[in-house]
Amino acid sequence: MPTASSARSTPPAPPSAEAAWDALARDFLKQYLRLSPVSATSAGDHRYDATWPDVTIEGDARYRAFLVDTQAKLSKLPRGELDLQRQIDAQILENEVKSGLFELDELKPHEQNPLAYTELLGEGLDPLVNRSFGTGASRLASLLGRLDGIAAVVATAKTRLARPTKVSTETAIKQNFGLIQLVESELATRFPEGGQALASSAKRAVVALRDLQRFLEHDLLARSDSSFRLG
Repeated sequence: MPTASSARSTPPAPPSAEAAWDALARDFLKQYLRLSPVSATSAGDHRYDATWPDVTIEGDARYRAFLVDTQAKLSKLPRGELDLQRQIDAQILENEVKSGLFELDELKPHEQNPLAYTELLGEGLDPLVNRSFGTGASRLASLLGRLDGIAAVVATAKTRLARPTKVSTETAIKQNFGLIQLVESELATRFPEGGQALASSAKRAVVALRDLQRFLEHDLLARSDSSFRLG
């Protein structure tokens, strides 16, 4: 019969494969939504609605480290012990991680594609303006946060973009012009309660977006000579 001391020294049983997968999946989603706040908004998680992802070189490095860590955890998971649904989910996650690494390492969108910035800005503002989740006051607060963060996104774009394709720059010019129109002319109508706070944030955002427009039209377009083919 085991003694009390031997019972205390018995190591705990390792978690089952299914428990290990469930923990991995929860941790991945928690970190992914924090690192990708615009995607979080689209997915219905509104904790990060006032923020933008970090699109700097350092931000890309942190996101890459997150993907590599997830990939390592997946490699240690005994998938054969999972039920069918969890095996499918694990394969989906593995494919998403590989896709994310390919994008960062090969496509390099923050260096080679101005649409990475204009589409990000559009996708970050659109749900706050056009959807009806939460309250008007909560969406307005998030909108103010994102408007005030546009200048930093623009500054990064101007620093990182190198030699994109001509068609991507031409498309970004059109998209950014639409963003200027949205921020300058439509937000006050959508949020009449925004008052001076909204007017001030919108004005700063328009200054940044017009700066981006000048950069796209007069600097980046002239050196947009890369091929649109991937290989």
